[in-house]
Amino acid sequence: MLMTFEQARHHRFDGWGVDDAYEELLSLGAKADLLSRAWLLNHYGQVVWKLACYVRTWPDYFISSTPEPSTWFCQAKVLDQLAYRYEREVNRAERPALRKIVEGDESAAKHMVLVIASISKVEQTSGEEVSTALKNPWKVLVSDGWYSIPAVLDPCLIRAVEGGKLKVGSKVHVCRAKLSGAESGVAILELAGAGSESTTVSIVLQANSTRLARWDTKLGFQRAPLIWIKRLRSIVPEGGLVPGLDVVVLRKYPVLYLETLEDGVTKIKRTAKEESRAVEAHLDKIQQRYQDMVREVEKEFASEMDAEGRSSSRVQEEIMARAQDIQTESAARNVIPLFSIRVGNYRHGGNCDDDDMDENGRIQEALITFWHDEYSHYQEGHRIRMTALMSKKLSREYGFEDVIQLAGTRMTTVQEMPTEPDTMLLTSYRPRTVVPCAEVGGLSLGTEMDLVLVILAVGESAIHSNKAYFIATDATRRLLLVEHQLSSLLAEDGNRLLPSFLKVQNRILMANSRFRMRDHKLDLEIVSSTLSYTQVTTAPSLSSGSGVNGGAGWPSYALASLQRLNVMVSEPDKGVQGDDGHGRETFSELMDRANAILRELHPSL
Repeated sequence: MLMTFEQARHHRFDGWGVDDAYEELLSLGAKADLLSRAWLLNHYGQVVWKLACYVRTWPDYFISSTPEPSTWFCQAKVLDQLAYRYEREVNRAERPALRKIVEGDESAAKHMVLVIASISKVEQTSGEEVSTALKNPWKVLVSDGWYSIPAVLDPCLIRAVEGGKLKVGSKVHVCRAKLSGAESGVAILELAGAGSESTTVSIVLQANSTRLARWDTKLGFQRAPLIWIKRLRSIVPEGGLVPGLDVVVLRKYPVLYLETLEDGVTKIKRTAKEESRAVEAHLDKIQQRYQDMVREVEKEFASEMDAEGRSSSRVQEEIMARAQDIQTESAARNVIPLFSIRVGNYRHGGNCDDDDMDENGRIQEALITFWHDEYSHYQEGHRIRMTALMSKKLSREYGFEDVIQLAGTRMTTVQEMPTEPDTMLLTSYRPRTVVPCAEVGGLSLGTEMDLVLVILAVGESAIHSNKAYFIATDATRRLLLVEHQLSSLLAEDGNRLLPSFLKVQNRILMANSRFRMRDHKLDLEIVSSTLSYTQVTTAPSLSSGSGVNGGAGWPSYALASLQRLNVMVSEPDKGVQGDDGHGRETFSELMDRANAILRELHPSL
């Protein structure tokens, strides 16, 4: 039985149609002043289409041949359904989901299930209509079983329609939708789906907030307030707002501070230490201006100073007035904290399967950025639930090409959730460990890692370059070339300001660095260190009395590596025997070789 949604309202059962249903409802007790023909036409179409779908899908159940032939697709069933709806909606004043939303009494962002009632190709004509048709080539109507409304789809949902994943009869979970064209509320029966010519009202659907529902899911508002995304792989960059995520924090990155200068264009990104120094410099500048002003006022009003150098009340008033001007002119700095975490799926049972993998066979992860530091206290290995995250375009940043990019919004909430040890073993979370330099070459390109290093040689940065290069090693004596991204801060000579840790023989913990490539000619691995994600911690000087075991402020997982490194640095001329029985280079010899490599590389740097 082929019955489209558009045909349903005009269907007649042996001549019995909408007008006949109107008269019979009145005879059953419906009041003429409450039973409008627009209301009846809408519900007649909804009921006829629903019954036709029932009979077509399950003919063995809804069409009976014994003891007497009967079918649900008949005028009696239609009349029963219409009487039921009149009782619910008119007598009891119980309004369905779409009616509440369109009339402005409920938010379209609430979780509901809708069914796709019709899909048709938009006819391209001319002018603005051609542009609209190119953006939205399909006219889609969705229904809550009681009323229907046009739906505007994003590019991802349009592809789903064209690929046959979304079709007439598909039920979809919808969350965080938007109502367009009826911000102040309009009568539901004024919509085109109810027989009017108006098509200005529509519901805007986005892929990340839309999910296929089971065929037997009840239409309308749902008890669960949100759609919880259980697989990061199902998030699409152009899919808009992500309603809810249940994830594990794999890595948290250092808080950065982004300052916008007075010109409104120039932006400077600083680490926490650099921001602390910037705050002090800003306060010192204001203090210096105040002191210069006081001296200037005292010089101007020198004649009003008494013999003991005390100023008059007029001088004090002038100082207070100018101090107020300084305070007004020294506007507060426009600084925004920037904080990022990398998260993975929290599995609710089962093993890691293809649903957790991206197109390259890697476990799918997401990088979430917050424009504040409110959530920086959440620790790695903790399970959190987040709501209202905005998807972003895929990053081209090295090491994050295949990672989903999300950003917090003003509506975002974060809640820590309990974890189960067995379930945590199924996630991609792994506690931090130090990777020995000798094992870096065996990792996949782009792998993120923590290294404990001693700096052997520092190369000269090219003029105006945003990168500094240095060679370092650890107790394995395998050399690494580190490419460190510099901040936009400038030194007095006009070049980029080098970080304070960048000194020969400094021992550092370089967390969140990445394996970039291997140089076969020089036989060493190249590691990248970025300002946004890499956190560098410097160990106390061995001459400070801390000894080889000194590691104040270091995480426990890195202390053993630091102690081995301290022993090597404290005995620079002592060699060790390798696993092959041959002697290994001393620390002094490693420094000489590192400097020779940098001299060879300097022209290209």
